[in-house]
Amino acid sequence: MIPKDRFLSDQALLDIMKLSQDATAIYCSEELHISFVNKAMLAFWNKDNSVMGMRLEDAVPELTAQPFIELLKEVWRTGETFEATGMPAELMSGGEMQTFYFDFVYRAILNENGEAYCILHTASEVTERIRNSKLIEFKRRKNEVLNEQLNQMNIELLAVNEELSDANEKLLTAKNELQRANFRLFENENRLRTITQQVPVGLCVVKGREMLIEVANDSMLKMWGLSRLEVLNRPYQFVRPGTDWEQISEQLLEVYTTGKTKLENEIIYQPLFDFSGCVDGVIIIKYRFEGLATQEIHD
Repeated sequence: MIPKDRFLSDQALLDIMKLSQDATAIYCSEELHISFVNKAMLAFWNKDNSVMGMRLEDAVPELTAQPFIELLKEVWRTGETFEATGMPAELMSGGEMQTFYFDFVYRAILNENGEAYCILHTASEVTERIRNSKLIEFKRRKNEVLNEQLNQMNIELLAVNEELSDANEKLLTAKNELQRANFRLFENENRLRTITQQVPVGLCVVKGREMLIEVANDSMLKMWGLSRLEVLNRPYQFVRPGTDWEQISEQLLEVYTTGKTKLENEIIYQPLFDFSGCVDGVIIIKYRFEGLATQEIHD
Protein backbone atom coordinates (compact mmCIF):
# COMPACT_ATOMS: atom_id res chain seq x y z
CA MET A 1 0.00 0.00 0.00
CA ILE A 2 1.02 3.62 -0.51
CA PRO A 3 2.29 5.22 2.72
CA LYS A 4 -0.03 7.94 4.02
CA ASP A 5 2.70 10.53 3.77
CA ARG A 6 2.86 9.79 0.05
CA PHE A 7 -0.75 10.79 -0.64
CA LEU A 8 -0.89 14.13 -2.47
CA SER A 9 -2.65 17.04 -0.84
CA ASP A 10 -5.33 18.99 -2.65
CA GLN A 11 -2.90 21.84 -3.19
CA ALA A 12 -0.28 19.47 -4.58
CA LEU A 13 -2.83 18.11 -7.05
CA LEU A 14 -3.75 21.64 -8.14
CA ASP A 15 -0.07 22.53 -8.56
CA ILE A 16 0.35 19.51 -10.80
CA MET A 17 -2.74 20.44 -12.85
CA LYS A 18 -1.25 23.89 -13.41
CA LEU A 19 1.54 22.21 -15.39
CA SER A 20 -0.89 20.48 -17.74
CA GLN A 21 -0.92 21.68 -21.35
CA ASP A 22 -4.65 20.90 -21.50
CA ALA A 23 -6.75 23.98 -20.73
CA THR A 24 -8.40 23.38 -17.35
CA ALA A 25 -10.56 25.37 -14.94
CA ILE A 26 -12.54 24.49 -11.81
CA TYR A 27 -15.66 26.38 -10.66
CA CYS A 28 -16.70 25.94 -7.02
CA SER A 29 -20.18 27.48 -6.84
CA GLU A 30 -23.40 27.77 -8.76
CA GLU A 31 -22.35 31.33 -9.55
CA LEU A 32 -19.25 29.82 -11.17
CA HIS A 33 -16.56 31.28 -8.95
CA ILE A 34 -13.16 30.36 -10.36
CA SER A 35 -11.41 28.10 -7.86
CA PHE A 36 -8.63 26.99 -10.21
CA VAL A 37 -7.41 27.85 -13.71
CA ASN A 38 -4.20 26.89 -15.47
CA LYS A 39 -2.10 28.85 -17.96
CA ALA A 40 -3.60 27.15 -21.01
CA MET A 41 -7.13 28.23 -20.07
CA LEU A 42 -5.95 31.75 -19.15
CA ALA A 43 -4.41 31.97 -22.62
CA PHE A 44 -7.78 31.11 -24.19
CA TRP A 45 -9.45 33.81 -22.08
CA ASN A 46 -6.59 36.31 -22.66
CA LYS A 47 -6.47 36.85 -18.86
CA ASP A 48 -3.99 36.48 -15.98
CA ASN A 49 -4.12 34.98 -12.46
CA SER A 50 -6.04 38.00 -11.16
CA VAL A 51 -9.28 36.25 -12.23
CA MET A 52 -8.88 33.66 -9.43
CA GLY A 53 -11.88 33.79 -7.08
CA MET A 54 -13.98 35.87 -9.49
CA ARG A 55 -17.22 34.77 -11.08
CA LEU A 56 -16.60 33.55 -14.62
CA GLU A 57 -18.97 36.13 -16.11
CA ASP A 58 -17.06 38.92 -14.34
CA ALA A 59 -13.65 37.52 -15.23
CA VAL A 60 -14.51 36.97 -18.91
CA PRO A 61 -17.45 39.33 -19.59
CA GLU A 62 -17.51 38.59 -23.32
CA LEU A 63 -18.96 35.16 -22.43
CA THR A 64 -22.16 36.64 -20.97
CA ALA A 65 -23.77 37.12 -24.38
CA GLN A 66 -22.90 33.55 -25.35
CA PRO A 67 -24.40 30.22 -24.17
CA PHE A 68 -21.48 29.02 -22.01
CA ILE A 69 -22.46 30.59 -18.67
CA GLU A 70 -25.97 29.12 -18.77
CA LEU A 71 -24.64 25.72 -19.88
CA LEU A 72 -22.30 25.63 -16.87
CA LYS A 73 -25.09 26.60 -14.47
CA GLU A 74 -27.28 23.87 -15.95
CA VAL A 75 -24.50 21.33 -15.35
CA TRP A 76 -24.29 22.51 -11.72
CA ARG A 77 -28.06 22.15 -11.24
CA THR A 78 -28.45 18.76 -12.94
CA GLY A 79 -25.07 17.16 -12.26
CA GLU A 80 -25.02 15.98 -15.88
CA THR A 81 -21.86 16.30 -17.95
CA PHE A 82 -22.02 18.49 -21.07
CA GLU A 83 -19.67 17.87 -24.02
CA ALA A 84 -19.32 19.90 -27.22
CA THR A 85 -17.31 19.46 -30.41
CA GLY A 86 -16.22 22.28 -32.69
CA MET A 87 -18.31 24.90 -30.86
CA PRO A 88 -17.62 28.57 -31.77
CA ALA A 89 -16.72 31.11 -29.10
CA GLU A 90 -16.15 34.85 -29.42
CA LEU A 91 -13.09 35.80 -27.37
CA MET A 92 -10.85 38.84 -27.10
CA SER A 93 -7.54 38.43 -28.92
CA GLY A 94 -5.12 41.08 -30.16
CA GLY A 95 -7.42 43.82 -28.90
CA GLU A 96 -10.48 42.68 -30.83
CA MET A 97 -13.17 40.01 -30.69
CA GLN A 98 -12.38 36.96 -32.77
CA THR A 99 -14.09 33.63 -33.39
CA PHE A 100 -12.38 30.45 -32.18
CA TYR A 101 -13.62 26.86 -32.10
CA PHE A 102 -13.30 24.45 -29.18
CA ASP A 103 -13.91 20.89 -28.09
CA PHE A 104 -14.75 21.04 -24.37
CA VAL A 105 -16.29 19.17 -21.44
CA TYR A 106 -18.18 20.57 -18.43
CA ARG A 107 -18.11 17.78 -15.84
CA ALA A 108 -19.92 18.14 -12.50
CA ILE A 109 -18.03 16.63 -9.53
CA LEU A 110 -20.64 15.29 -7.11
CA ASN A 111 -20.56 14.68 -3.36
CA GLU A 112 -21.96 11.62 -1.61
CA ASN A 113 -25.45 13.12 -1.82
CA GLY A 114 -25.24 13.43 -5.59
CA GLU A 115 -24.94 17.21 -5.45
CA ALA A 116 -22.37 19.21 -7.41
CA TYR A 117 -19.62 20.79 -5.35
CA CYS A 118 -17.49 21.86 -8.33
CA ILE A 119 -17.34 21.71 -12.12
CA LEU A 120 -14.23 20.55 -13.97
CA HIS A 121 -13.89 22.41 -17.28
CA THR A 122 -11.41 21.07 -19.85
CA ALA A 123 -11.03 22.44 -23.39
CA SER A 124 -8.90 22.22 -26.52
CA GLU A 125 -8.87 24.65 -29.44
CA VAL A 126 -9.78 23.12 -32.84
CA THR A 127 -10.09 26.29 -34.91
CA GLU A 128 -7.75 25.07 -37.65
CA ARG A 129 -9.61 21.77 -37.94
CA ILE A 130 -12.98 23.50 -38.31
CA ARG A 131 -11.68 26.03 -40.84
CA ASN A 132 -10.10 23.24 -42.92
CA SER A 133 -13.40 21.36 -42.84
CA LYS A 134 -15.28 24.46 -44.01
CA LEU A 135 -12.72 25.01 -46.77
CA ILE A 136 -13.18 21.45 -48.01
CA GLU A 137 -16.96 21.95 -48.08
CA PHE A 138 -16.54 25.26 -49.94
CA LYS A 139 -14.38 23.57 -52.60
CA ARG A 140 -16.87 20.73 -52.95
CA ARG A 141 -19.73 23.17 -53.55
CA LYS A 142 -17.61 25.17 -55.99
CA ASN A 143 -16.86 22.03 -58.01
CA GLU A 144 -20.58 21.23 -58.15
CA VAL A 145 -21.34 24.70 -59.51
CA LEU A 146 -18.52 24.47 -62.06
CA ASN A 147 -19.80 21.08 -63.26
CA GLU A 148 -23.28 22.55 -63.68
CA GLN A 149 -21.83 25.44 -65.69
CA LEU A 150 -19.92 23.02 -67.94
CA ASN A 151 -23.03 20.95 -68.54
CA GLN A 152 -24.96 24.11 -69.38
CA MET A 153 -22.23 25.16 -71.78
CA ASN A 154 -22.47 21.80 -73.58
CA ILE A 155 -26.23 22.20 -73.90
CA GLU A 156 -25.86 25.74 -75.25
CA LEU A 157 -23.23 24.63 -77.75
CA LEU A 158 -25.61 21.99 -79.09
CA ALA A 159 -28.38 24.58 -79.38
CA VAL A 160 -26.06 26.92 -81.30
CA ASN A 161 -25.14 24.11 -83.69
CA GLU A 162 -28.83 23.44 -84.38
CA GLU A 163 -29.55 27.15 -85.04
CA LEU A 164 -26.65 27.41 -87.47
CA SER A 165 -27.84 24.30 -89.31
CA ASP A 166 -31.36 25.75 -89.72
CA ALA A 167 -30.04 29.12 -90.84
CA ASN A 168 -27.72 27.98 -93.68
CA GLU A 169 -27.94 24.83 -95.76
CA LYS A 170 -24.26 25.17 -96.62
CA LEU A 171 -23.42 24.15 -93.05
CA LEU A 172 -25.77 21.17 -92.95
CA THR A 173 -23.10 18.58 -93.64
CA ALA A 174 -20.65 20.16 -91.20
CA LYS A 175 -23.41 20.50 -88.59
CA ASN A 176 -24.36 16.82 -88.82
CA GLU A 177 -20.74 15.83 -88.46
CA LEU A 178 -20.41 18.09 -85.44
CA GLN A 179 -23.55 16.61 -83.85
CA ARG A 180 -22.23 13.10 -84.30
CA ALA A 181 -18.90 14.19 -82.87
CA ASN A 182 -20.65 15.80 -79.90
CA PHE A 183 -22.71 12.68 -79.18
CA ARG A 184 -19.52 10.60 -79.23
CA LEU A 185 -17.82 13.15 -77.00
CA PHE A 186 -20.61 12.86 -74.43
CA GLU A 187 -19.73 9.17 -74.11
CA ASN A 188 -16.05 9.96 -73.69
CA GLU A 189 -14.61 10.58 -70.21
CA ASN A 190 -12.47 13.39 -71.60
CA ARG A 191 -15.26 15.08 -73.58
CA LEU A 192 -14.66 18.63 -72.34
CA ARG A 193 -11.00 18.76 -73.41
CA THR A 194 -11.87 17.19 -76.77
CA ILE A 195 -14.71 19.66 -77.36
CA THR A 196 -12.39 22.56 -76.59
CA GLN A 197 -9.53 21.44 -78.83
CA GLN A 198 -11.22 19.61 -81.75
CA VAL A 199 -14.54 21.29 -82.59
CA PRO A 200 -14.48 22.59 -86.20
CA VAL A 201 -15.20 26.12 -85.01
CA GLY A 202 -12.81 28.60 -83.52
CA LEU A 203 -13.09 28.75 -79.72
CA CYS A 204 -11.17 30.69 -77.13
CA VAL A 205 -11.70 31.86 -73.56
CA VAL A 206 -10.61 35.29 -72.33
CA LYS A 207 -10.55 36.06 -68.58
CA GLY A 208 -10.99 39.33 -66.66
CA ARG A 209 -11.29 42.86 -67.92
CA GLU A 210 -7.70 42.50 -69.15
CA MET A 211 -9.08 39.87 -71.59
CA LEU A 212 -6.19 37.46 -71.11
CA ILE A 213 -6.46 34.45 -73.44
CA GLU A 214 -6.79 31.38 -71.22
CA VAL A 215 -7.85 28.83 -73.87
CA ALA A 216 -7.52 28.80 -77.65
CA ASN A 217 -8.42 25.70 -79.63
CA ASP A 218 -6.77 24.44 -82.80
CA SER A 219 -9.39 25.90 -85.14
CA MET A 220 -9.04 29.39 -83.66
CA LEU A 221 -5.24 29.18 -83.83
CA LYS A 222 -5.49 28.15 -87.49
CA MET A 223 -7.81 31.09 -88.27
CA TRP A 224 -5.35 33.44 -86.58
CA GLY A 225 -2.28 31.77 -88.09
CA LEU A 226 -0.64 31.69 -84.66
CA SER A 227 0.72 29.04 -82.29
CA ARG A 228 -0.61 28.30 -78.81
CA LEU A 229 2.64 29.61 -77.32
CA GLU A 230 2.08 32.97 -79.05
CA VAL A 231 -1.43 33.55 -77.61
CA LEU A 232 -1.92 31.89 -74.22
CA ASN A 233 -1.89 34.19 -71.15
CA ARG A 234 -1.56 37.28 -73.35
CA PRO A 235 -4.15 40.09 -73.69
CA TYR A 236 -6.45 39.60 -76.67
CA GLN A 237 -5.72 43.06 -78.06
CA PHE A 238 -1.98 42.26 -78.24
CA VAL A 239 -2.60 38.96 -80.03
CA ARG A 240 -5.23 40.38 -82.42
CA PRO A 241 -4.42 44.10 -82.72
CA GLY A 242 -5.74 46.63 -85.21
CA THR A 243 -9.04 46.22 -87.06
CA ASP A 244 -9.87 42.81 -85.58
CA TRP A 245 -9.56 44.11 -82.03
CA GLU A 246 -11.57 47.26 -82.80
CA GLN A 247 -14.44 45.10 -84.10
CA ILE A 248 -14.44 42.67 -81.20
CA SER A 249 -13.55 44.75 -78.12
CA GLU A 250 -16.99 46.43 -77.87
CA GLN A 251 -18.78 43.04 -77.93
CA LEU A 252 -16.41 41.57 -75.33
CA LEU A 253 -16.92 44.47 -72.92
CA GLU A 254 -20.72 44.39 -73.37
CA VAL A 255 -20.93 40.64 -72.62
CA TYR A 256 -18.54 41.03 -69.69
CA THR A 257 -20.67 43.87 -68.25
CA THR A 258 -24.20 42.53 -68.92
CA GLY A 259 -23.62 38.79 -68.62
CA LYS A 260 -25.73 38.25 -71.77
CA THR A 261 -24.74 36.15 -74.78
CA LYS A 262 -24.19 38.05 -78.07
CA LEU A 263 -24.20 36.80 -81.67
CA GLU A 264 -22.31 39.13 -84.02
CA ASN A 265 -21.88 38.03 -87.66
CA GLU A 266 -19.60 34.96 -87.42
CA ILE A 267 -18.85 35.23 -83.70
CA ILE A 268 -20.73 34.12 -80.56
CA TYR A 269 -19.75 35.79 -77.28
CA GLN A 270 -20.76 33.62 -74.28
CA PRO A 271 -20.27 34.94 -70.69
CA LEU A 272 -18.37 32.70 -68.28
CA PHE A 273 -19.52 32.95 -64.64
CA ASP A 274 -17.51 32.37 -61.48
CA PHE A 275 -18.72 30.70 -58.25
CA SER A 276 -20.46 33.84 -57.01
CA GLY A 277 -22.40 34.29 -60.25
CA CYS A 278 -20.30 37.18 -61.55
CA VAL A 279 -18.89 37.27 -65.07
CA ASP A 280 -15.14 36.67 -64.98
CA GLY A 281 -14.54 35.86 -68.63
CA VAL A 282 -16.00 35.43 -72.11
CA ILE A 283 -16.10 32.39 -74.41
CA ILE A 284 -15.59 33.36 -78.05
CA ILE A 285 -16.89 30.95 -80.72
CA LYS A 286 -16.01 31.87 -84.32
CA TYR A 287 -17.61 30.06 -87.28
CA ARG A 288 -17.70 30.79 -90.96
CA PHE A 289 -21.24 31.85 -91.86
CA GLU A 290 -22.49 34.68 -94.10
CA GLY A 291 -25.36 37.13 -93.70
CA LEU A 292 -26.40 36.56 -90.07
CA ALA A 293 -27.64 39.82 -88.45
CA THR A 294 -26.46 41.02 -85.04
CA GLN A 295 -28.76 39.89 -82.23
CA GLU A 296 -28.87 39.24 -78.52
CA ILE A 297 -29.46 35.67 -77.32
CA HIS A 298 -31.58 35.34 -74.20
CA ASP A 299 -31.55 32.34 -71.83
